[in-house]
Amino acid sequence: MEVKELNSFLGISFLPFAGEISPKTYMNYAGISFPVGWVLLKPSGEESQELKPKLVDLGRKMRRQVVLLWADADQYGVASSLGLPEDAKYPAFVIAQGEDHFVHPSAEPVTAESIEKFIVGFAEGKITKEIKSQPIPKVETVEGLTTIVAKTMDKHLSSGKDILIEFFAPWCGHCKNLAPTYAKLAKELESSDVVIAAMDATANHVDQSVFEVSGFPTIYFVPHGKKPIIYEGERSFDEMYKFVREHSSALKDAPASEKAKNEKEENGDEGDL
Repeated sequence: MEVKELNSFLGISFLPFAGEISPKTYMNYAGISFPVGWVLLKPSGEESQELKPKLVDLGRKMRRQVVLLWADADQYGVASSLGLPEDAKYPAFVIAQGEDHFVHPSAEPVTAESIEKFIVGFAEGKITKEIKSQPIPKVETVEGLTTIVAKTMDKHLSSGKDILIEFFAPWCGHCKNLAPTYAKLAKELESSDVVIAAMDATANHVDQSVFEVSGFPTIYFVPHGKKPIIYEGERSFDEMYKFVREHSSALKDAPASEKAKNEKEENGDEGDL
């Protein structure tokens, strides 16, 4: 074990082998650099009742790989933040390492034996991390507005098109106020090579190294092959449309007739008296 790994291991030596997460114990686990194995239980469920007594021995055995803890899935709404789907079955198991989550296959029953096997696979680098994502929509684009989820982000970024993307939260009042204007912009540019998109940032993983999202709504313009540009202007149709026109090579390179048509629509038809 290297010095860095040893220090990390010693930093969790005071924790129980399979502690219960609660308001009193939560801060003991917050910020630790060691992988954390989350066992989510439904105390009333038969499978959860069978698994719970085995966790201490399992946590002791797997101590060099993960810090094991368990939580009542009914009391603590952490399932979504750990990358579990809304229809997750319990008991469930997730290894959290920083921002990454490694989710035990839902098709396989979660038992002490399967958790041990999963942890060993994680330690050997054989487990693929789970990306928190909503299901891929059957119809991605409606009335010019494209819904992007975490699983489709790379596809759209490599599509060869410029993208304007809004990161929103369903509960955000400013996002709700923006929705009609953003929908109008999407409809206006529906026939262009610019993708007007939106992503629910509360239900999908956002790569903060690419898009820094700390509030809602946050809007970025992504020119094809270039770094994202944050939009900090007024959330009005005219200003957002102007911003896209100024930064999109697709619209800059549009035929003169199309530009004239767009400018005519912006300014109104002054020739009709």
